[in-house]
Order: sequence, then structure tokens, then C-alpha cells
Amino acid sequence: YRHLTAFLYVALLTALCYLPAMRGEFQFDDAMGIERGGWLLPKGHEGKVLWETLRGWSSRGLVTATYQISYWISGCDATKMRSINQGIDPAQVTPPFHLFNLAVHLLTAAALYALLAWMTARRGRHSWIVPALGTALFAVHPLCTESVAYISARPGPMSAAFALMGIA
Repeated sequence: YRHLTAFLYVALLTALCYLPAMRGEFQFDDAMGIERGGWLLPKGHEGKVLWETLRGWSSRGLVTATYQISYWISGCDATKMRSINQGIDPAQVTPPFHLFNLAVHLLTAAALYALLAWMTARRGRHSWIVPALGTALFAVHPLCTESVAYISARPGPMSAAFALMGIA
């Protein structure tokens, strides 16, 4: 239970650090791919999204599908997405996108914690301190803010999560 408790504290610290980003606006490339919503499909097209993702909808089918899911959760329609700079409050639209990025970041942190715990256990130390500190340093480091605050950076954290899960 020590490892689980330690990781939950790290996750809570991480969530608190990134809380202000949840209401952030779309940034840079977000406008092209998400805000203008040219490729986002309204609800009722779940089957098409699944088919296009499996078929190779884009070069990043899984990432595109996650944008689509965040878009559906936001409850917004494409016309609102396109007019976000015309008086629509971004805080009404962006939280599902940021929450998904935070979840991926926490998944990456969990895989890193598992890897560090395994590495310290192999050396005969079954402490939770090294994995917790290493994971906390990664999770709240200023260089990692992009993975939560910048929605279009989603492919990087997803790749890191899958790579670390493959190793751990």
C-alpha cells in the first residue's frame, strides 16, 4: 500500500499544479486542428470515427480519435469551435481536452513510478521514496507543462505513456 499511497500523493500534487491549465485557451496548432473543427464529426458518427481510425484516418489515427472524443465530451458543435475567437469563452470548450491530456500525463507518471519501483527493488531497496521523488520531479517539472496545457502536444505524452508501459 505504500507505493499506491505514494503515487496517489504524486498524482494529487500533479493535478493541483495543472489545475490552472484546465481553463486555458487553444494555443498555436490547436487552432488549425481542433478549434476550427474542420475534421470533427458531430455525435452520432461514432462508428465512422472508429472505422476511420482503424483504417488510417490520418497519420495519427488514435490521437485524432481522442480529439474527437474530447470534442464530443465538450458538448460543443463545430460552429462554436470555429467562432471561439468571436466571443465564446474558451473555458466552456477546452476543459475536456486538457483533462484528457492530464490523464495521459498521469498515466505516463504511473508507468514511470512502476519502472522506478522495479529498478529500486532489483537493487534490494523496496523503498517508495526514490520512485515517488523521481515521478514527482517528472510530473511537475516545468518542461512537462506542454503535455497538459498545449492540446496539440498530445501525441508526445501518448507515445511516452505507451513506451514506458511497454518497459514497465
